[in-house]
Amino acid sequence: MFFDIAENGAAQDELPPAEEFPQYVMMRGEKEALGFYLTGSPLSGYDQYIRLNGLKRVSEILSDCSVGARLRFIAVITSKKDHTAKNNSKMCFLSFEDDTGEIEGLMFEDVMNRSLRLLSEGEFPLLINASVTDGDDRKKVIVNDVQSMQDIKVPVYSTVFMKAASFETDKINRAAAVLKEYAAAGEAGEKARIALSDTRKVISVDGAENVMLTKELTEKLIRIFGKANVMFR
Repeated sequence: MFFDIAENGAAQDELPPAEEFPQYVMMRGEKEALGFYLTGSPLSGYDQYIRLNGLKRVSEILSDCSVGARLRFIAVITSKKDHTAKNNSKMCFLSFEDDTGEIEGLMFEDVMNRSLRLLSEGEFPLLINASVTDGDDRKKVIVNDVQSMQDIKVPVYSTVFMKAASFETDKINRAAAVLKEYAAAGEAGEKARIALSDTRKVISVDGAENVMLTKELTEKLIRIFGKANVMFR
Protein backbone atom coordinates (compact mmCIF):
# COMPACT_ATOMS: atom_id res chain seq x y z
CA MET A 1 0.00 0.00 0.00
CA PHE A 2 1.16 3.53 -0.65
CA PHE A 3 0.19 4.77 2.83
CA ASP A 4 -1.17 3.33 6.03
CA ILE A 5 -4.83 3.75 6.98
CA ALA A 6 -5.71 4.13 10.66
CA GLU A 7 -8.46 2.00 12.19
CA ASN A 8 -11.00 4.80 11.78
CA GLY A 9 -10.23 4.98 8.08
CA ALA A 10 -8.25 8.26 8.15
CA ALA A 11 -4.72 8.56 6.89
CA GLN A 12 -2.13 8.45 9.69
CA ASP A 13 0.13 11.04 8.04
CA GLU A 14 -1.63 14.38 7.82
CA LEU A 15 -0.31 17.61 6.43
CA PRO A 16 0.53 20.19 9.12
CA PRO A 17 -1.79 23.19 9.23
CA ALA A 18 -0.60 25.94 6.91
CA GLU A 19 -0.02 29.44 8.18
CA GLU A 20 -2.53 32.00 6.97
CA PHE A 21 -1.29 34.54 4.48
CA PRO A 22 -0.82 38.07 5.85
CA GLN A 23 -3.89 40.22 5.28
CA TYR A 24 -2.18 42.52 2.79
CA VAL A 25 -1.18 39.50 0.65
CA MET A 26 -4.77 38.21 0.58
CA MET A 27 -6.12 41.65 -0.28
CA ARG A 28 -3.56 42.09 -3.06
CA GLY A 29 -4.74 38.79 -4.57
CA GLU A 30 -8.35 39.94 -4.31
CA LYS A 31 -7.54 43.19 -6.09
CA GLU A 32 -5.67 41.38 -8.88
CA ALA A 33 -8.39 38.75 -9.38
CA LEU A 34 -11.54 40.79 -8.81
CA GLY A 35 -10.52 44.39 -9.38
CA PHE A 36 -11.61 45.35 -5.85
CA TYR A 37 -10.93 44.41 -2.22
CA LEU A 38 -13.26 41.78 -0.75
CA THR A 39 -12.17 41.16 2.86
CA GLY A 40 -11.21 44.72 3.74
CA SER A 41 -9.07 47.66 2.74
CA PRO A 42 -5.27 48.00 3.03
CA LEU A 43 -5.95 51.27 4.84
CA SER A 44 -8.39 49.88 7.39
CA GLY A 45 -7.20 50.76 10.89
CA TYR A 46 -5.54 54.02 9.85
CA ASP A 47 -8.59 56.31 9.89
CA GLN A 48 -7.87 57.72 13.36
CA TYR A 49 -4.16 58.13 12.56
CA ILE A 50 -5.07 60.06 9.41
CA ARG A 51 -7.43 62.37 11.30
CA LEU A 52 -5.13 63.01 14.27
CA ASN A 53 -2.10 63.75 12.11
CA GLY A 54 -3.84 65.97 9.58
CA LEU A 55 -3.10 63.68 6.62
CA LYS A 56 -4.94 64.10 3.33
CA ARG A 57 -7.16 61.67 1.46
CA VAL A 58 -6.54 61.25 -2.26
CA SER A 59 -9.93 62.78 -3.04
CA GLU A 60 -8.99 65.86 -1.00
CA ILE A 61 -5.70 66.24 -2.86
CA LEU A 62 -7.50 66.15 -6.20
CA SER A 63 -10.29 68.53 -5.23
CA ASP A 64 -8.97 70.88 -2.55
CA CYS A 65 -5.16 71.12 -2.58
CA SER A 66 -3.45 73.83 -4.60
CA VAL A 67 -0.46 73.24 -6.87
CA GLY A 68 2.75 73.51 -4.83
CA ALA A 69 1.13 72.39 -1.59
CA ARG A 70 3.21 70.02 0.52
CA LEU A 71 1.26 67.26 2.22
CA ARG A 72 1.24 63.72 3.53
CA PHE A 73 -1.14 60.88 2.74
CA ILE A 74 -1.39 57.10 3.16
CA ALA A 75 -1.88 54.90 0.09
CA VAL A 76 -0.75 51.72 -1.64
CA ILE A 77 1.09 51.57 -4.95
CA THR A 78 -1.11 50.14 -7.70
CA SER A 79 1.33 50.54 -10.60
CA LYS A 80 4.98 51.48 -11.16
CA LYS A 81 6.86 52.23 -14.36
CA ASP A 82 10.59 53.00 -14.42
CA HIS A 83 11.94 55.59 -16.83
CA THR A 84 15.41 56.81 -17.86
CA ALA A 85 15.66 60.40 -19.04
CA LYS A 86 17.90 61.67 -21.85
CA ASN A 87 20.50 62.80 -19.32
CA ASN A 88 20.55 59.21 -18.00
CA SER A 89 18.86 60.11 -14.72
CA LYS A 90 16.29 57.63 -13.48
CA MET A 91 12.75 58.23 -12.29
CA CYS A 92 9.54 56.26 -11.95
CA PHE A 93 5.88 56.93 -12.57
CA LEU A 94 3.56 55.61 -9.88
CA SER A 95 -0.13 55.26 -9.21
CA PHE A 96 -1.30 55.49 -5.60
CA GLU A 97 -4.68 54.44 -4.23
CA ASP A 98 -6.55 54.89 -0.99
CA ASP A 99 -10.20 54.37 -0.02
CA THR A 100 -11.25 57.56 -1.79
CA GLY A 101 -9.52 57.40 -5.16
CA GLU A 102 -6.34 57.10 -7.19
CA ILE A 103 -3.64 59.64 -8.00
CA GLU A 104 -0.54 59.53 -10.18
CA GLY A 105 2.88 60.39 -8.84
CA LEU A 106 6.45 60.96 -9.96
CA MET A 107 9.53 59.91 -8.00
CA PHE A 108 13.05 61.05 -8.86
CA GLU A 109 16.24 59.03 -8.57
CA ASP A 110 17.42 60.23 -5.16
CA VAL A 111 14.11 59.27 -3.54
CA MET A 112 14.01 55.99 -5.51
CA ASN A 113 17.45 54.98 -4.26
CA ARG A 114 16.50 55.28 -0.61
CA SER A 115 13.03 53.76 -1.09
CA LEU A 116 13.68 50.69 -3.26
CA ARG A 117 12.45 48.12 -0.74
CA LEU A 118 9.12 49.93 -0.47
CA LEU A 119 8.26 50.23 -4.15
CA SER A 120 6.31 47.01 -4.61
CA GLU A 121 2.85 47.19 -6.14
CA GLY A 122 -0.04 46.49 -3.80
CA GLU A 123 2.10 45.43 -0.88
CA PHE A 124 1.47 47.47 2.26
CA PRO A 125 0.32 51.03 2.91
CA LEU A 126 2.91 53.79 2.66
CA LEU A 127 3.10 57.16 4.33
CA ILE A 128 3.91 59.49 1.43
CA ASN A 129 5.37 62.98 1.76
CA ALA A 130 4.67 64.80 -1.48
CA SER A 131 4.13 68.06 -3.32
CA VAL A 132 1.14 68.73 -5.58
CA THR A 133 1.83 69.45 -9.24
CA ASP A 134 -0.18 69.97 -12.41
CA GLY A 135 -0.93 66.94 -14.58
CA ASP A 136 -2.29 66.72 -18.12
CA ASP A 137 -5.90 66.69 -16.97
CA ARG A 138 -5.74 66.38 -13.18
CA LYS A 139 -3.38 66.99 -10.28
CA LYS A 140 -0.45 64.70 -9.57
CA VAL A 141 2.13 64.47 -6.80
CA ILE A 142 5.91 64.59 -6.74
CA VAL A 143 7.07 62.17 -4.05
CA ASN A 144 9.66 63.55 -1.64
CA ASP A 145 9.79 60.67 0.82
CA VAL A 146 8.03 57.40 1.66
CA GLN A 147 7.80 55.26 4.78
CA SER A 148 6.16 51.91 5.32
CA MET A 149 3.27 52.10 7.75
CA GLN A 150 4.59 48.82 9.11
CA ASP A 151 7.56 50.78 10.47
CA ILE A 152 5.40 53.39 12.19
CA LYS A 153 3.82 52.89 15.59
CA VAL A 154 0.10 53.60 15.22
CA PRO A 155 -1.58 53.98 18.63
CA VAL A 156 -5.35 53.61 18.79
CA TYR A 157 -7.25 55.78 21.23
CA SER A 158 -10.82 55.33 22.44
CA THR A 159 -11.20 58.46 24.57
CA VAL A 160 -9.96 62.05 24.77
CA PHE A 161 -9.86 63.42 28.33
CA MET A 162 -9.76 67.09 29.25
CA LYS A 163 -8.83 68.07 32.77
CA ALA A 164 -10.31 71.11 34.55
CA ALA A 165 -11.70 72.19 37.91
CA SER A 166 -15.47 72.32 38.32
CA PHE A 167 -15.38 76.11 38.88
CA GLU A 168 -13.62 76.70 35.52
CA THR A 169 -16.97 77.07 33.82
CA ASP A 170 -15.64 79.31 31.05
CA LYS A 171 -13.19 76.61 29.91
CA ILE A 172 -15.85 73.91 30.16
CA ASN A 173 -18.41 75.92 28.19
CA ARG A 174 -15.89 76.82 25.48
CA ALA A 175 -14.86 73.17 25.22
CA ALA A 176 -18.49 72.07 25.00
CA ALA A 177 -19.08 74.39 22.04
CA VAL A 178 -15.97 73.07 20.28
CA LEU A 179 -16.81 69.43 20.94
CA LYS A 180 -20.28 69.90 19.44
CA GLU A 181 -18.64 71.06 16.19
CA TYR A 182 -16.95 67.65 15.93
CA ALA A 183 -19.76 65.49 17.34
CA ALA A 184 -20.00 61.98 15.90
CA ALA A 185 -23.24 60.16 15.26
CA GLY A 186 -24.11 57.21 17.48
CA GLU A 187 -21.12 55.11 18.49
CA ALA A 188 -18.83 56.45 15.76
CA GLY A 189 -15.65 58.31 16.58
CA GLU A 190 -14.09 58.50 20.03
CA LYS A 191 -15.45 59.31 23.49
CA ALA A 192 -14.92 62.84 24.84
CA ARG A 193 -14.86 63.30 28.62
CA ILE A 194 -14.02 66.18 30.97
CA ALA A 195 -12.38 65.11 34.23
CA LEU A 196 -13.10 67.53 37.09
CA SER A 197 -9.95 67.54 39.20
CA ASP A 198 -11.52 68.93 42.40
CA THR A 199 -14.64 66.74 42.55
CA ARG A 200 -13.13 63.71 40.79
CA LYS A 201 -16.20 63.49 38.58
CA VAL A 202 -16.04 62.71 34.87
CA ILE A 203 -18.65 64.43 32.72
CA SER A 204 -19.60 64.45 29.05
CA VAL A 205 -21.23 67.09 26.88
CA ASP A 206 -24.81 66.44 25.80
CA GLY A 207 -24.83 65.87 22.07
CA ALA A 208 -21.06 65.40 21.91
CA GLU A 209 -20.47 62.28 23.97
CA ASN A 210 -18.56 60.97 20.96
CA VAL A 211 -16.47 63.11 18.59
CA MET A 212 -14.40 62.65 15.46
CA LEU A 213 -10.89 63.31 16.72
CA THR A 214 -8.85 65.41 14.32
CA LYS A 215 -5.64 67.38 14.49
CA GLU A 216 -7.68 70.59 14.34
CA LEU A 217 -9.92 69.55 17.25
CA THR A 218 -6.90 68.56 19.33
CA GLU A 219 -5.26 71.94 18.74
CA LYS A 220 -8.45 73.77 19.78
CA LEU A 221 -8.74 71.76 23.00
CA ILE A 222 -5.09 72.37 23.84
CA ARG A 223 -5.63 76.11 23.42
CA ILE A 224 -8.48 75.90 25.96
CA PHE A 225 -7.03 73.52 28.57
CA GLY A 226 -3.28 73.53 27.92
CA LYS A 227 -1.29 70.66 26.47
CA ALA A 228 -0.77 68.93 29.83
CA ASN A 229 -4.52 68.74 30.37
CA VAL A 230 -5.54 67.05 27.11
CA MET A 231 -4.89 63.32 27.14
CA PHE A 232 -5.69 60.36 24.92
CA ARG A 233 -6.35 56.88 26.25
